Amino acid sequence: MYKIFENVDYEVFHEGETFEIKGIEYDSRKIENDFVFIAMIGSVVDGHEFIQSAIDKGAKMIVVEKMVNPERYENSKNITFVFISNIRKKLGIIASNFYDFPQNKIKIIGITGTNGKTTSSFILENILEKTARIGTTGNRILNENFPTVNTTPESLELIKLIDKSVKMGAKYFIMEVSSHALQIGRVDMLRFDSAIFTNLTQDHLDFHKTMENYFNAKKKIFTLLKSDGAGIINIDDKYGKMIFVEIRGRNYISFSKNDKSADVYGEIINYTNDGMKIKINAKNYFEKISSISNESEYVVEVNLIGDYNLYNILGCVASLLSMGIDIDYILEKLSNISSIPGRFETIKNDLEARIVVDFAHTDDGLLNIGKTLQKITDNRVITIFGAGGDRDHDKRPKMAKAAAKFSDFIILTSDNPRTENPISILAAIEKGLVQIDYPFDKYLIVADREKAIKRGLGMLQKGDSLLIAGKGHEIYQIIGKEKIHFDDREIVKKYLKKYHKIELEMSCEAYALALIGAGDTRKGFDRLFFALKKLDELIGKKLQHCNLNISDSIYDLDCGNYIDNKNSSDIINDIKKTDTDSIDNKLKKLYTLKGSRAKEYIYAYPPGIPLVIPGSYIDAKIIKKIELYIKSGSNIVGI
Repeated sequence: MYKIFENVDYEVFHEGETFEIKGIEYDSRKIENDFVFIAMIGSVVDGHEFIQSAIDKGAKMIVVEKMVNPERYENSKNITFVFISNIRKKLGIIASNFYDFPQNKIKIIGITGTNGKTTSSFILENILEKTARIGTTGNRILNENFPTVNTTPESLELIKLIDKSVKMGAKYFIMEVSSHALQIGRVDMLRFDSAIFTNLTQDHLDFHKTMENYFNAKKKIFTLLKSDGAGIINIDDKYGKMIFVEIRGRNYISFSKNDKSADVYGEIINYTNDGMKIKINAKNYFEKISSISNESEYVVEVNLIGDYNLYNILGCVASLLSMGIDIDYILEKLSNISSIPGRFETIKNDLEARIVVDFAHTDDGLLNIGKTLQKITDNRVITIFGAGGDRDHDKRPKMAKAAAKFSDFIILTSDNPRTENPISILAAIEKGLVQIDYPFDKYLIVADREKAIKRGLGMLQKGDSLLIAGKGHEIYQIIGKEKIHFDDREIVKKYLKKYHKIELEMSCEAYALALIGAGDTRKGFDRLFFALKKLDELIGKKLQHCNLNISDSIYDLDCGNYIDNKNSSDIINDIKKTDTDSIDNKLKKLYTLKGSRAKEYIYAYPPGIPLVIPGSYIDAKIIKKIELYIKSGSNIVGI
């Protein structure tokens, strides 16, 4: 039973009964019979306080990092107590021993850097087959998703995930590697087949304190490469350049969009409706590994956009080449990759504007996404963003300055305030705008994130772009210590519906009634027209057997004719003309009905409100009411 401590210094200070270990946990709530409980000292909770709970649940061994008296615990006579200093750094080895080193049975690709980790992992997952992927957006093994708490899980969870991946048949384990994980040793027990360094900009200084510490934590990943593993480095980033110069070697591959001497070089040829056309040149790489000259220049269209995504693509291409994946296969797969959830995720709308949700939460991330958006926007760029609470305070004004470089209007709002006062966070961000004399009439502070999004949507005009940054894929807000459901994309869709100012009544798969009043403007009629077009598209997709073609024409219920190929103002004029021509005839017919009994409904259409029901007498009062409706221009049906 002590085999799990192989290559770990440990001391047994209370020996209990021998048993077969069934599992290892540091969370006492997960303990079962014949488990080992790891009592770690955390930043919030001290695991030593839960030793009794672990024993009660069936733990047969307790591992501690501070000495305790076994006799103080009930039913501890047959429980083994083991002391190990600094358990967190050694937990990965203990877990590896128990699970028989699953990390040696699968290829592991690690991605580190401030920005680009999630997108890069998504690209790799979509090119390679039989993959497992862990990171910010969750854990995924083949087609099965698992929840996540940290970008890089604790070493015990990490080994469990790798073991599960191997058993499920995965060949590649793709992981985002955070600076926290590298510094505190969560990945020390791994050896990477490929490690990608994307970039380094200010972030997480609440933890690392200095950029130097942050940099040293990130570059540690290259000490964890296998002997034949490859380091993939962005040399356009100043920190990446420093790493490449320091550890230059055959196993280190550079990528760049500025330096044609890089092993893998790329450039954007042009932007397309759905993404961009790019050129990738791997000539220097192939010469490096084979000493054979080859032009190796390739052009491919991708459904991603922006310089930052070009970098992500180049890093992934370099990594895949280093593992022997064929370039033609890489490019074919690359061309079919869709957009990544929460990363430049566009939300379709009928406002003739571009609405983008993105995870960008640093000044560099904002600037990257913003500059790209600026290039493809015909009119204004409106930006909504905030900053997380209990995190790096120094970056807040920097984010504001970054947003000012590309935004025509800015709305400052809450992100995840956590235990900080949201107003104080917003004040710190606003300082950045004040420092550069950003016009006071070009920004708003709306602390409530939902109201901020609503305000931004209400400002949109034709050709505008709205960037909602900071949360991306996240479906929660952390307020205080509580996680509440909040999804930027859901909020956008909620208010998009309202901005159409259209409600459908008595709708089914074949028919829908829309109400438009006498006071509605041309703009309102246009909204109805385009909403009907959209409805037609949606219904047409679901009901392929139906021949619906609202898109090309509008049906005038009064005259029973199709009005083809006309804009909304022409249609309105035609309707008014038809109503005017028929008023006198309708009035004449109406007066002949006095004293009779209604055989059917008489109603104003639209909206379809009955004025007379079958069986009722038509008296002078009713006739006067109907007359008023006719003279106001309403279409009366049933006379």
